[in-house]
Amino acid sequence: MYSADELKKLQGLQLKIAKEFKRICDKYQISYSLSGGSLLGAIRHTGFIPWDDDFDVEMLRSEYERFLKIAPVELKDDYFLETWDTDKYFSLPYAKLMLKGTTYAEENTQNVKIQKGIFIDIFVADSISDKKWFRHLQCSICDNLGGVICKKNHYIDQSTGGKKILYTLLTFFPLKCLQKLLIFFMTVCN
Repeated sequence: MYSADELKKLQGLQLKIAKEFKRICDKYQISYSLSGGSLLGAIRHTGFIPWDDDFDVEMLRSEYERFLKIAPVELKDDYFLETWDTDKYFSLPYAKLMLKGTTYAEENTQNVKIQKGIFIDIFVADSISDKKWFRHLQCSICDNLGGVICKKNHYIDQSTGGKKILYTLLTFFPLKCLQKLLIFFMTVCN
């Protein structure tokens, strides 16, 4: 748990990162929106939710891909864009924009060799099927593939029973293969 001063400092650094993100998006007319608790905080608290310790933005897949191409060239030297391509142990199918020279380790990444700095999450939005059965299948496959990728890279595994066995068996597949399969299922309805 953070003290009020620590949380305020963390939120201030996240806001600094968000401003760098916004600078690039504005320059290249890349659309995005606040997401999750960041959106709720902006509306309900005209800022951060007082106890919130993260900052979330979201963009459509096409905008996200544009940002990933532009950001490495445009980012100021103080920042690092963490993705599968920039950090081989990073397991999430979205990006984190991180402030270099900071340390911030999430609970589920304690045993993972990824960059661990103060960040904002950059989520990607993909389409899902209008058909309920296919939407359920798509979400289930994506959730499970994401779990396997995280297990393979030593994130804390919270799976139990049959899922734990399945995840363990599937970790024998090459990481790049699992990542491509996950992206395929995430984007199959785009």
